[in-house]
Amino acid sequence: MASKSLPAQDQDRGIALKEFGHCAENMRKVLYQDAALSDTEFFFIENHFRVLEMAYLRWKRKHQTNLSAGQNTEVIHTKAA
Repeated sequence: MASKSLPAQDQDRGIALKEFGHCAENMRKVLYQDAALSDTEFFFIENHFRVLEMAYLRWKRKHQTNLSAGQNTEVIHTKAA
């Protein structure tokens, strides 16, 4: 649960990142099953990866100077399956 002392925007971002982590973990489990995907499932996954990549690359371009300067470089480790 997000800390009550954080601003609402930071709490929302923390919740979104936590949900994203759960979704990524679940997607990894599905893909590791190596089951065939229907065309609809394949295009759904591809589309969402591309949307996420575009948003991430846009964010990264805007914040690249901070990243290059060594700011915001905390690495979060997750457990492996």
